[in-house]
Amino acid sequence: PLKLPGQIAFTSVGYSPLVLIAPKITCPISEKLSASEQIDWSDLEFIVAEQGLSRQRLEQWWRKKNIHGRIYAQVAGHEAMVSMVSLGLGIAMVPKIVLDNSPLKDKVQIVSDAEQTVAGFEIGLAVLNKERHDPALNAIWSIAQSLTQQAI
Repeated sequence: PLKLPGQIAFTSVGYSPLVLIAPKITCPISEKLSASEQIDWSDLEFIVAEQGLSRQRLEQWWRKKNIHGRIYAQVAGHEAMVSMVSLGLGIAMVPKIVLDNSPLKDKVQIVSDAEQTVAGFEIGLAVLNKERHDPALNAIWSIAQSLTQQAI
């Protein structure tokens, strides 16, 4: 989330933009996408997260684009969203890191990069401040911070 509770320390090690994915197979979704140059997002079925930051960011994107999203299914995880899209059941907004590591990445296509209007996900390490004294956690924290410094 944009604001973390005060008792949690966070260090970033990367970033993953959100992308909109669609099936590659011939199906009603891919036919709607190829039928016109301008995508009518309100005419497409969406596979969405049941809750959480992903769902909030999708709804934010809908509001910014004035889209009345039609929800086909609500699922608990991003991997399930990729699976359902690969079967031709709808489109979905997922973190690119999930897509890049999915065994089904060749069965879907990126149709739009939502990063211009919706923030992606900061990837990092979160720990309770009261646990930071633990030597093992402190070592991992130091490594995570050095990764961030190297990336900049």
